[in-house]
Amino acid sequence: MALTNHIEALRAKHQHLDELIHEEMLRPVPNMTHVTDLKKTKLLVKEELMRCMDDLPHAGSA
Repeated sequence: MALTNHIEALRAKHQHLDELIHEEMLRPVPNMTHVTDLKKTKLLVKEELMRCMDDLPHAGSA
């Protein structure tokens, strides 16, 4: 269950970062350095999420 909770937290963080990127891009003059940093963080979160998903036991794999 702890892994499942971690995955859900990562999904929420990924979604939040996506929203922050979108909000920044809507500004009249977006801070592209900030956008780039957010995108890098979002990618790191996605990579961790994928690693965790790979660690989940799959139903019917036995």
